[in-house]
Amino acid sequence: MQMKAGTVLTGLLCATAFLAALVFMPVIAQKIDRPFLAGAAYLAFAPFCHQLPGRSFHISGVQLAVCARCAGIYFGLFIGALFFSFWKKPVSRLILWPAALLAADGLLNFLGIAATPSYLRLVFGLGFGFFGGWLLALGASDLEEMVRGRGERKWEIKSTI
Repeated sequence: MQMKAGTVLTGLLCATAFLAALVFMPVIAQKIDRPFLAGAAYLAFAPFCHQLPGRSFHISGVQLAVCARCAGIYFGLFIGALFFSFWKKPVSRLILWPAALLAADGLLNFLGIAATPSYLRLVFGLGFGFFGGWLLALGASDLEEMVRGRGERKWEIKSTI
């Protein structure tokens, strides 16, 4: 069976869009009067995010399913993967800057040295998520090329012993 070009990347875009939308599920659940959906969203993200109310955004008085930093990461994953669809040039070591900023911010907050406002947490998360999404899309694109070219290429493992 031949794989259509862009299938894996399209799947990645759908998955990251779903995750980004799931962040808003508690707000949607309140609007449609389905509190179990909010509980499911909080439960789904609980292993990955502390979900502290003081570090999370609220819409109409309802806390999003993740904190501001994690919201930025999830939105950034989608935006980065989408950006890759249009611009496939290498970003080299640029991801090191957002990763370093995110790590430094988290460490300084953990140690009590700084108290970063939520909007900056969102920005740091967006930067990290953007490059993470770009790299995921690059990997998905490479995987697709490998799978499509499977019959054409002959992989050979050479021993160095």
